[in-house]
Amino acid sequence: MTFSFAPDFLAKTQCPGQHSFDEFTIPALLDFVREDEVDHLLCPVRVIREYLRTTRDCWPACSRLLVTVSDPRRAVHCHTLSKFICQVIRRAYVSISEESSRLLKVNAHEVWAIGTSVLFRIVKSLDLVLKAGTWKNMTTFVSFYLRDVTRRYLDTFSLGPIVSAVKVVH
Repeated sequence: MTFSFAPDFLAKTQCPGQHSFDEFTIPALLDFVREDEVDHLLCPVRVIREYLRTTRDCWPACSRLLVTVSDPRRAVHCHTLSKFICQVIRRAYVSISEESSRLLKVNAHEVWAIGTSVLFRIVKSLDLVLKAGTWKNMTTFVSFYLRDVTRRYLDTFSLGPIVSAVKVVH
């Protein structure tokens, strides 16, 4: 599924008048897992299609992809989206111990850090990671966002494939 940014989108590190971002494609997990497997529920393309079906009555009144599901329909604020993503991650770890839960840092910064670190682990291209993170130099990424995403830290291998930073991770 391919997306493009709204013409008026401005990243936190971007100056007005700078080149806007290229469109990007989110791969479907259904190419890697069968539909009858529980892992197919992790497919972001499946979720987006269902969301679009549910919110189709909003279009074209709101030009944004993410809109509120209750009236009045309006674009979802970035802080609301950030809070939602963090809640989803916390709920995914509901069965872990209280001690482990305290060690689990779930905030927008950490989600961004882990996503871009997973991308770096896969593609091993600092230029691609800097572009994805809209960073101008590697110092920012390495100093504030690069995380150890080994199996010990992020046990994605027991979950099956996931999509992180628009790449399928096995």
